[in-house]
Parts: sequence; structure tokens; C-alpha cells
Amino acid sequence: MPRDFAARKDANHSVIVEMLQWNGYVVVETFRAGFGAPDFFCLSKSRRWVAFEVKSEKGGKLSKLEADLFDRCIGAPLFVVRTPEGALEIMAHYDKPDESYLTDMKI
Repeated sequence: MPRDFAARKDANHSVIVEMLQWNGYVVVETFRAGFGAPDFFCLSKSRRWVAFEVKSEKGGKLSKLEADLFDRCIGAPLFVVRTPEGALEIMAHYDKPDESYLTDMKI
């Protein structure tokens, strides 16, 4: 099996997920899937799924498989997140009931 299959969690993964859940978001963790799949999906309050890849605050980088997914999903709601605050900021944009979340996001 390639090394990228290993189901690993970054140290900040749990605190990010817990903060999202504490703020009323539904989180589905997929970090065990491996093969470059996002670490989790979060359902916005306007019912849009957003995918997250958690990386450490100190320079965590995407694996080759993760980078390939990001390259193939340009424009999709797929983000690297390093802090709970960053995740909440992203979700706030997707909570909007209209399509303005597509044009006013500056992350």
C-alpha cells in the first residue's frame, strides 16, 4: 500500500471538528479513507457540503494524492484548514442562503 493510504489525523484535527460541531455543524469524518480523500465534510447551515483537509499550523503540506485531488477539483468547496477559526470563517461563507458565497469569499 502506498504511504498515502495511512489513516492519520493531524494534531489539530479533533479541535477543529469539535469547534464546528459545537457551533451546530454536522461533520462527517473521512480521514480514515486515505488515498487523498478529504479529512472531513461539513454541512453548512444553508445545506451545502464543504470538504476539508486538515494540516498542521506549522507548515503541514498536502501529500501527492491530496494535491492531485485539489488540482482536479478547482472551484469545488474543498479547503485546507489549519485552525478552528479558519474552518468557522469558511463555513460562515457557505451559510449564506444565496449564491453570493461563490463570489465574495476571500480566503
